[in-house]
Amino acid sequence: MHRVMSLVERFDMMEPKWVWILLAVLVIEGWYQTEGCLEHERVALFQLKSFFDDPSSLQDWVDVKGSHCCQWDGVKCSTTSGRVIQLSLNDTRQWKKDRYDVYLNASLFFPFKELKSLYLVGNRIAGFVDNEGIAKLSSELKKLEILDLSGNQLNDSILSSLSELSSLKSLLLASNHLTGSDHRNGFKWLSRLSNLETLDLSWNHLKNNILLHVGHLSSLKTLNLAENQLEGSVNIKELSRLRKLRNLDLHYNEIETFGSYSFEDSGRQVMMSLEELDLSGNLLLNSSFAFISRLSNLKSLSIADNKLQGCIDIKELNKLAKLKMLDLRYNQIESLRSFDDSNRLLKLMNLEQLDLSDNPLNNTRLGVLSGLSNLKSLSLGSSQLKGSINIKEFANLKKLKSVDLYRVFSDGTVSLLQVVKGFPSVKTFYLYNNYLNKTISTKELENVSTNVQEISVFNSHMSHNILESIGALTSLRQLTLSNSWLTGPLPSKGWCDLWNLEELDLSGNTIEGSIPSCFSNLISLRLLDISNNHIEVPSSFIPFANNSLLKYLLMDQIHLGLCKELPNFLYDQYDLRYLDLSDNNFGGQSPSWLLENNTRLQQIFMAGNSFKGPLQLPKHANVNIFEVDMSGNKMQGQVPMNICSTFPHLKSFSLSKNGFEGNIPSCFGGLKSLLWLDLSHNNFSGGIMEELTNSNSLETLRLSSNNLSGTIPPSVFSSTERLYLDGNNFHGEIPKIDISISFPFLSDMDLSNNHLSGKLPRWIWNASRLEALVLSNNLFDGHIPLELCNLNSLRFLDLSWNNLSGSVPSCISSLTIEHLHLSRNRLSGPLPRALHSSSSLVAFHMKRLNLGRLMKAATWETLFFVDLQNMKVAPKLVRPGYPQMPLAAKKKAIGWTWMPSMGLSGFVTELC
Repeated sequence: MHRVMSLVERFDMMEPKWVWILLAVLVIEGWYQTEGCLEHERVALFQLKSFFDDPSSLQDWVDVKGSHCCQWDGVKCSTTSGRVIQLSLNDTRQWKKDRYDVYLNASLFFPFKELKSLYLVGNRIAGFVDNEGIAKLSSELKKLEILDLSGNQLNDSILSSLSELSSLKSLLLASNHLTGSDHRNGFKWLSRLSNLETLDLSWNHLKNNILLHVGHLSSLKTLNLAENQLEGSVNIKELSRLRKLRNLDLHYNEIETFGSYSFEDSGRQVMMSLEELDLSGNLLLNSSFAFISRLSNLKSLSIADNKLQGCIDIKELNKLAKLKMLDLRYNQIESLRSFDDSNRLLKLMNLEQLDLSDNPLNNTRLGVLSGLSNLKSLSLGSSQLKGSINIKEFANLKKLKSVDLYRVFSDGTVSLLQVVKGFPSVKTFYLYNNYLNKTISTKELENVSTNVQEISVFNSHMSHNILESIGALTSLRQLTLSNSWLTGPLPSKGWCDLWNLEELDLSGNTIEGSIPSCFSNLISLRLLDISNNHIEVPSSFIPFANNSLLKYLLMDQIHLGLCKELPNFLYDQYDLRYLDLSDNNFGGQSPSWLLENNTRLQQIFMAGNSFKGPLQLPKHANVNIFEVDMSGNKMQGQVPMNICSTFPHLKSFSLSKNGFEGNIPSCFGGLKSLLWLDLSHNNFSGGIMEELTNSNSLETLRLSSNNLSGTIPPSVFSSTERLYLDGNNFHGEIPKIDISISFPFLSDMDLSNNHLSGKLPRWIWNASRLEALVLSNNLFDGHIPLELCNLNSLRFLDLSWNNLSGSVPSCISSLTIEHLHLSRNRLSGPLPRALHSSSSLVAFHMKRLNLGRLMKAATWETLFFVDLQNMKVAPKLVRPGYPQMPLAAKKKAIGWTWMPSMGLSGFVTELC
């Protein structure tokens, strides 16, 4: 604004012609603030869309002249020039089975002269078009600083081109096919990137020699080589030139040692500027600390999930004086101590986070931690400490604010208050999976901490008098005691003294009776979860009347007995955000008043009750609600046609298992945020209107078990991921889909129990993401297409109760099918022999088929159920001989077989 005012003042002093000349120069130079992006860049962006063609992405990239492309998804423009400076095109390439090797024309980015950041993650790019390689970007995009090509199909051949991008500061190539073995000069060429500060090569197939190659990138500050194939002895000295290196990530390799490391290399110290080092998930032993302890500037160190064991010498650790975070999880450490007894305490004065969880720690040696005067977070989880903690050992940890003690106390000799008193400065306790069932004594209530604000106990055994004693912790704001074996009635004293309590979770216990009147003291309560208990109604809810701050209320499955009405206290709530009243016995009309009173309500769950009558909506739209579940009630009538305008931002909506009838409102297709629509198990009639399937966001459409009829529109198959139309009256053929225009993303599809006919369309077998396909109990005929072989992800296939003929495709043996149902068809011929060695089959249903031979079943290792009832098989199935063990006994993995009415004689000796 100051700059604009100074220009205005200058304009007053200039002649008119010079004013116009200056304005023209400013526009040409791009200083002048534009209202939209430049037209040639808008056109160039739309040309990009032909390559980045995922229909669920870049939906607002439209070829309309004058449209403001700076507001398009993934586009960021300069606030002064209006030029595109960032493109985020992650996961925008449509995935197809036959499009693994995708080559990108880099010249498509040439128009974006001001581009600084380009993100192309997860687009299966294998390289760049010949003569239009990415190397040419260096001459066109001279300001490009960040290039992210992670999650593609690139190999070492791309490196020579990347080395031309001299302006790069950040290069990310994670999750590609880099090996470092072919095109060896490629990594050497990367040394040309003299400005490169961040290099991510994680999740590739790189070997130890990669350290030599990247050791020439002298400007590097961050290097990520995690999840590669570095192994054995690694020569860390190769990184001696990286004087600026601050962050090194080597996690999840197979590094055992750092070789004959020397910290002096031609007068240069190795990685002495390093501040963050991640070595987790390797094979390092205790001796590795001899190397690590020399990295005196380290602030963050993780050696989790290695081979550390026994005693760790704190003399080496104490050399890391600047360390703020130390992660030693998932090892076999028993204690930390000084081997020469020169120092008995761990003196890392700057250490703020320490994680020793999942180690077999000896609690008698925990005193070594008492010197960590700046420690804020401590995790000792899953260490199986026995007995009480010595309070004096932690008296000096005055800055400790959070402790994680999951699965630590196993013998029931410690109470919750003992633990709290052991850490007097701590505000947050995590105490999952413990035995804290020692009865709390009156003495333990004395001098208890007033600092604790959050206690989370889950799946633990608690003392029966914990609620009577917890009131001593007057500073508590969050209390979780879920699944903690609390039984009987709630006490009328103690816990009701928690005036500051904001969140209370007592779910998953067997609490019974009424909530005491003193509950009204909890006037600060914002979240209450009493689900899965035996609370009485309505008297128990009288104390809720004063809780006007409640925002999140969960009282599902509280076993209300004969109560039919919603608790009266709900009439006094006006600021609820989350309400769960599921699986109770509430009745009456659908409570539209709840929605009218609570205009900020976002999620409401009232499934499994007895609400009846029509669905009543609030008088005014609720723009905050995004999830509604009213399934499993007794409501009926038609769904109001204004439901979409009432809830315009729905993401999940379920009215299943009611008695609704009439047509399904087509307006659901216009809800831009709708992900889940479940109207199953009702009496809806009519067909599926095209408007319903126009949604670009809908992932799950469940219309099972209604009275829908007519033909199925083609758009329904290409607009959803999970489609359930079973149990209706649809007829005709499954429509054809041009997958070159609209590729289906189906993962689950159930069209069973309809009247569909014709041949199985071949496009289904090109929906390569399919995991479950159920077409049973229809009128399909013809052969099972060979394209079945394309379904590499298929786990469940049910084609039973149709009129299919021919043989079973031999490729079925190579698939990962776990449940195969082919019963009640007219299939014939031998089953594929390779199917006998299937390692994935769990259930195998083949009733009433006319197959020539069966396979040997003795190699089925996972099969649990076999149904061969009324099958006609070749005589080779049996032969006379001595009695043999029945089929079920041949393999323990086979849990049940059903083979009656096969007309067999003799004894089963093998299935040929």
